[in-house]
Amino acid sequence: MRTRLALLLAMSVAAQAQDDAKELLLRVSQRVMEAVNRLPKYICTLTIDRAEYKTNGIVEAHSCDKLAAEKEAGHLKRRLFASDRLRLDVAIGKTQEIFGATNEMYSWVGENRFDNRGLLDLVQQGAISTGAFSTLLVTIFGEDRATFSYNGDLTVDGRMLSEFGFRIPVEKSNYLYLFGRDRRRQLRTAAEGTFLVDSKTLELVRLTVRHALPPEADACETSQTLDYGRVTLGGSDFLLATEGRLDILSLADEMENHMAFSACHEFTGQSTLSFEPPPEPSGSATGSSDPAIPISALPPGLAFKLAFIDPIDTAVAAAGDPIRAKLTAPIRARSSGVLVPEGASVSARIVKAEHLFAENKSFVLAVKLESVVIGGTVWPLKAAPDYGVRRFAKRPGLTHRISLGLLNASQDPDVGIFDFPGAAPNYVIKGGYASNWQTLAP
Repeated sequence: MRTRLALLLAMSVAAQAQDDAKELLLRVSQRVMEAVNRLPKYICTLTIDRAEYKTNGIVEAHSCDKLAAEKEAGHLKRRLFASDRLRLDVAIGKTQEIFGATNEMYSWVGENRFDNRGLLDLVQQGAISTGAFSTLLVTIFGEDRATFSYNGDLTVDGRMLSEFGFRIPVEKSNYLYLFGRDRRRQLRTAAEGTFLVDSKTLELVRLTVRHALPPEADACETSQTLDYGRVTLGGSDFLLATEGRLDILSLADEMENHMAFSACHEFTGQSTLSFEPPPEPSGSATGSSDPAIPISALPPGLAFKLAFIDPIDTAVAAAGDPIRAKLTAPIRARSSGVLVPEGASVSARIVKAEHLFAENKSFVLAVKLESVVIGGTVWPLKAAPDYGVRRFAKRPGLTHRISLGLLNASQDPDVGIFDFPGAAPNYVIKGGYASNWQTLAP
């Protein structure tokens, strides 16, 4: 009788623990979704530091399972191949992103507008992921996609936390892995992972999402971890992602992204939030040297020179950062009339800031011109870099040949790429760096 009573008591305690865990999960889910539903009022800056590593040894001898085991044990050998940095603004709005049903919107930092561009339109190369700001939370906690488990309690940094597991089958998953040239191939994959919660405060502390990729993909697996904390916004505190890590492991290389959210703020009367491209200016500019024709109709093929005003520290520069420039010579019409005067201020933006290591050590800076100021009026400026390559007639024998480098079909024609061979990670491009450009048709 006593044995049966003890067994019944043990079963009762186990059932109570299960009920308590489910109740905790429900309450945490409610808190998470309350925070997500308030996010459309806010905008945050997202900084992404990306690194690409090459694995050492004979990669053909590895399988994905063996590679993952080596990484888990800390035995995976690798060398840094390249790194770069991105800086963007992220907000919530009514749009669709290619990585599934989500309403996250992205723009380069400080643009103060969002349009129908997705993150993959802004960042066309390298490893990138969407969903860290809100979509992963909605997928896991706000929709009937995941099944859950309670994995027990553990102590992390002196804090008692409860761990839960989750799994989303492929038929319910909205996760797409894009790969191949121009990311045109895609695979829908299942998702699984864990999350840690504080049972006292009902706060989500950490979320880890893993995706095992099928053999036809170009990688073995992806893993993303997000840390959460209370952030003061609009005079109150609520949950936001503070930083995260993305890891993509393949037989040939490993790509790691470190994400940090900062400068989160509420939309105010001083904030400008536009969901459409800015209107084209009308009329003609005025000033000491009025253009003969409106800048919006500037003829293509006009050569001009400009110089970056400020030094660029490659240790902190990021794609998305605005930079200042000025014309060092006027833009003239073919009739010799001045259309844009010398000294006019030009706004530009970095679209790539990449360090290359190993034997090809260098820093690659890619810049896109955005606008020019004439007589206090801002006009759009569309231009392509002029690298000085001209056509010439071929003569018998190889007497003259100009190297054109790699052909990147996905690169925008209005982006200037400048290579600084041998540049160290802390290299500084001095202010006054000059370059040649040509106007393009609007």
